[in-house]
Amino acid sequence: MKRFALLLLPLLIAGVALGASDGRKEKLAEERASSAVGMPAGTESTNDGWLRLTPEVSGYDYRSFQVMPSGVIWLTGFNTTSNLDYVWRSNNGGATWTRNATGTSAGITGIAARNDTLAVVGTVLGSLLRTTNGGAKWDSVYYYGAGSGFFDGVYWVGGDTAIAFGDNDGTGFLVVRSTDAGATWTRLTNIPALASAASYSYLTYRQPGDFYGNTLWITAYTGSGTAPVILKTTDRGETWTDWAVTLPGGLSNNYYFR
Repeated sequence: MKRFALLLLPLLIAGVALGASDGRKEKLAEERASSAVGMPAGTESTNDGWLRLTPEVSGYDYRSFQVMPSGVIWLTGFNTTSNLDYVWRSNNGGATWTRNATGTSAGITGIAARNDTLAVVGTVLGSLLRTTNGGAKWDSVYYYGAGSGFFDGVYWVGGDTAIAFGDNDGTGFLVVRSTDAGATWTRLTNIPALASAASYSYLTYRQPGDFYGNTLWITAYTGSGTAPVILKTTDRGETWTDWAVTLPGGLSNNYYFR
């Protein structure tokens, strides 16, 4: 059983203090414990052909990103001094960056960009935040409920459809979908029994899956010697399949996928 710390985290945009339950988990603590070593944007790395594009020189852990066909880059990060999360955006391939002026302690877990100006982030508080103007303003578009939700990731799965997902709340995994470019969200109730089983308590932290076209894969685990599960949809969340995967090495090494 995981041990959790009681978190009281204000939601950035709404400016309201929201309480997380006794138990929003050690996987969050793992993220918070890491530290960043920054370099100026454009500094060459030791790998030929690569540049290290760091928006801030030091003091940040960078989490999730998305590169658009136009060259716009979206990036999320965590300030290791203030314990606040930010979203950066570059419109020139990483040469220069801007970020939201006020950080959030809601705990950003992942970002999904629809285009150069519209993006959605998930948080550890079970809230989804959305911008339609390149990150200058963020609005709360979904909130699961104080102390109950924990979004692990969010993806666009074709057109204006996005799917966000989080940990099992006792009735199944928290999987919500938007079909109007992230403006409104509805919880899905068609998640298969295996993936919704109470033994599979968690989704792997920070964008725990991948997508291609209308297909989305999500990974889940229990952490107690049970084979991890893959949850999959090929039609933007209309239907789902799931299966347990036993990896070489036996169940003792099967706790979760990265």
